[in-house]
Amino acid sequence: MTPATIRSVVATAVIGFALISPRLAGADRTLDVGSGHSVVFDQPASFKMEAAESPEDIDGKSIKLTPRNGANAECNITFIIDSDKRLGDHDAIKKLLILQAGSMLEQSLENKVNAHEFKTPHAFGFAATLTDKNLVGKPEVRGDYKSETFVTLLLPEQIVAVATILVDDPQGPEYAAMIALLRSLGAHTASSVI
Repeated sequence: MTPATIRSVVATAVIGFALISPRLAGADRTLDVGSGHSVVFDQPASFKMEAAESPEDIDGKSIKLTPRNGANAECNITFIIDSDKRLGDHDAIKKLLILQAGSMLEQSLENKVNAHEFKTPHAFGFAATLTDKNLVGKPEVRGDYKSETFVTLLLPEQIVAVATILVDDPQGPEYAAMIALLRSLGAHTASSVI
């Protein structure tokens, strides 16, 4: 093989590996959420991240992720440091999800929160998707989302992630990228590792 052929084969292999490896498709991120706690995750390269306003009564941090391609989608995540361990079990995490999704129940096709387990390597939690009955069958309108997926996760070190994925197509690539990001979440303190 000539050097040019070898470079071509290596480049093809690297591109192929990047397509099947979610870790290479995005950037490993560490985000300081306060009080000596950090979360780690794989940020999809196709998304930009910015700080978002956090509720005043929590110890933690909020972020917003949006697609770089301008697609009508976003993911809002609030990381809560649950130092008093009020949210430290399955029932509490599920109740938080139901409370979180409750704001959309009246306008949803589903009319109830169908919470299901959301499994990740580093956390346990629940998810539920609701569809806005007022937007089904209508053209896309920027900033209005046909589907909302609510996710609550208890991460290591008593960090709770409360996420909302807003999309028009829950089968689309933006949705899949945001689910992959949530599945990659882990946490640590200055003295621990995932």
